[in-house]
Amino acid sequence: MRAFIRIQGPKGRPLHPTSALVAAPGSRRTGGVCNPGGIALYLDLSPKEMRENYAEGLRCGNGIDLLNEKLTGIILVSLGAMSHMKDVDACVSFVAKFID
Repeated sequence: MRAFIRIQGPKGRPLHPTSALVAAPGSRRTGGVCNPGGIALYLDLSPKEMRENYAEGLRCGNGIDLLNEKLTGIILVSLGAMSHMKDVDACVSFVAKFID
């Protein structure tokens, strides 16, 4: 099961995935996570916006988080069979930092 949570920074601005990667707990990845179709769906990017992002130089893993005032990727934190309750607590604590 996957849950998608949109986290915004101060003043409602999107949290840049690359900058948050340092603080995110557990097994984590950022960016397009090798799934451009999923990113388009989750971030509400049109096919035109996806082509424009590519034309602007967006490539998998290059650290471009924001183009034309829209996010280009996500933070993916994975919990699985080998995770412990402390991993869940760390994820909850990470997200709680962004709740007013």
